[in-house]
Amino acid sequence: MLFVLDYYHTVEHLHVMSRLKRWDERTKKRWVKQQQKRLMKGKLSEFMDALKVICKGSKNPLLWREYRYFQSHSQHLNYSELRTLGLPRSEEHTSE
Repeated sequence: MLFVLDYYHTVEHLHVMSRLKRWDERTKKRWVKQQQKRLMKGKLSEFMDALKVICKGSKNPLLWREYRYFQSHSQHLNYSELRTLGLPRSEEHTSE
C-alpha cells in the first residue's frame, strides 16, 4: 500500500516556511518552486537538506515546527513513485 501526503497540503507547508523567512516575494516563489521540483523528481534527500539549511541558526519555533512536520511525513512524499506507477498526482487533477 502506498500512502502519499496530499500534494497541495505539502506545498502549503512549503509556503508557510518561505513566509517565515525574511525573503522578498521572488525569492519565496523561487525557493518553493525548487522544492516542488525536488519532490517531483524523487530527490527527497536534497529536499530535506534544503529545508534544514533554511532552518539552521533560526530560533523561530514555527519554522522548526514545519521542518519537523516534513521529517515526520518524509515517508509520505513519494510523488515520483506515483509517476512511476502511472497514478495521478494531485497537480494533474482537473476540476469537473
